[in-house]
Amino acid sequence: MRPNAGLIQALRVPFALNLQALRALLAQNQLRLSPMVDMEARHDLAPAAAWFGRRRAPRSVGAVLLLLGLLVAGGLAVMGLLASGAGEVAMLGLLALLAVAGAFLILGLLSGYLRLSERVAEAEVVKTIADGLDSGLKIVNQQGVVLYRNRALQRLTGRRAGRHATLEELFAGEPDSAQAFFRLNRAAERGEARDEEFHVRARSGGGREGRWLRVGVRPFLAPGRTGMEGQRLTLWQVADVTRERTREIETVSGLESTLAFYDSLPQGLFAVAPDGRIAHVNATLSQWLRLRTESGRTLTLLDIVPADGADLIRAVARSAQGRTTRLELDLLREDGRTFPAQLVCRGHGPRGIISVLVLDRSEEPTRAEAHAHTEMRLTRVFQSAPFGIATADAGGRIVTANSAFMRMFAVEGRGVPTTVAGLVPDGEEEVGRELAKALERAVSGRTGAAPIEVSFGPQRELARRIYVNALGVGPRAREGAVLYAIDATEQKALELKFAQSHKMEAVGKLAGGVAHDFNNVLTAIIGFSDLLLQTHRQTDPAYRDIMNIKSSANRAAGLVRQLLAFS
Repeated sequence: MRPNAGLIQALRVPFALNLQALRALLAQNQLRLSPMVDMEARHDLAPAAAWFGRRRAPRSVGAVLLLLGLLVAGGLAVMGLLASGAGEVAMLGLLALLAVAGAFLILGLLSGYLRLSERVAEAEVVKTIADGLDSGLKIVNQQGVVLYRNRALQRLTGRRAGRHATLEELFAGEPDSAQAFFRLNRAAERGEARDEEFHVRARSGGGREGRWLRVGVRPFLAPGRTGMEGQRLTLWQVADVTRERTREIETVSGLESTLAFYDSLPQGLFAVAPDGRIAHVNATLSQWLRLRTESGRTLTLLDIVPADGADLIRAVARSAQGRTTRLELDLLREDGRTFPAQLVCRGHGPRGIISVLVLDRSEEPTRAEAHAHTEMRLTRVFQSAPFGIATADAGGRIVTANSAFMRMFAVEGRGVPTTVAGLVPDGEEEVGRELAKALERAVSGRTGAAPIEVSFGPQRELARRIYVNALGVGPRAREGAVLYAIDATEQKALELKFAQSHKMEAVGKLAGGVAHDFNNVLTAIIGFSDLLLQTHRQTDPAYRDIMNIKSSANRAAGLVRQLLAFS
């Protein structure tokens, strides 16, 4: 039975169309066989491809290859049947099956269910990225064989005798780099990560200066499917940090130059930390105060400034933040002598650094400066007085005040008062009115006002006694008044103790008088108790009661003796 030629031609047309569409899709997706890709990867990336991981082809490509094998086998079977001239029905059925399979294949490729994509070798991607890095990379195995070296490392090491130089040859020229390389090798042998940074001199004739290199070792295990599963590899990283170190050296040199400039200034400089520690003293001030430069020695503000002056500096810095304030103070030298100076202070916040500029005032003045020197001496006496002195204008504004005055009233976290009314704490309105009346009396030229006592503290335990006097006589008296302040805390405490002792003395005298009178009564009670006991027998019922009376009287007599001893 011969096959129907029309039927065969009808089935051949869709089969040919399916084959053409399949060829177009294969050409568009560039389907490549996995062995060929692996061979190309090994040829391009040897020896790095020996340990770089390989990526398997997508599962969809394997299915397509299997399907293509089945199609080829079916085609061969059809050709055999055609050659034999038999099996028309089987041949037509097989052709129909192949046509349906090709239609399903084309439909799956067009819908995206089946995907034919080219596999990109991971080794090539990793190698491209590694070669583009600025840091040098080298991978060695446990036997020291170099598996990979990127281009940056080749540029850092250079070539010697027609080959790439090794890290041993690069670092063997200097003791520091050789020791660092030895430590890195030991760390690599132990499987530890380590980083070293050192300087390498330029090669002779290279025309380049030395470089700073940061070298690190990182151990890791070889990935699977590389033929080295479980082996320990070592990654060497070499980075040129010359620019960073040069920038750091320039910054440090700039700071050293700035400090040298401050040390060589003709004025003294020092900075005070919030805890009272001297953060910095320049060489000029150290020479003026003859400070010993001992390692580990920590200076405080009380080492160079008296206690009143230190409190004044803190109070001024706290009240005048961001503004400069001039003070006339005597600094303390190392040998205990004073050093007259003018301080220009500036505070940087309530808990910030206090910067102080020191001007020398110890030189002998000339005749033209005699008057200024006299005023300076009076100012020094004014500032070093052990009691507070201040001047106020007619409006009640404090014009000048010495350090003792500011220290007395800069308590309870308050700043330095700027007005006479600010000397009185809150809640003392009566004392404020008395102080205002005393100021008006002094401005009018009258004297003889009684002192005014101001108390501070939670229990009003701090006492300040203020005397308000006229600034002068005649027209000068209307310019203002002078205020003297004395710390009366100890005097007030003594007065309280004295009053308490008077009270205790009066109580003692009263207790002595009462004890004497009561002792007379007890003597009579004890005496008559003895007489009653002589007239009663022990078997008498009243004898026991009389003994109780006598015993109670004796106990009372003991208490009286204690009162007499207290009085």
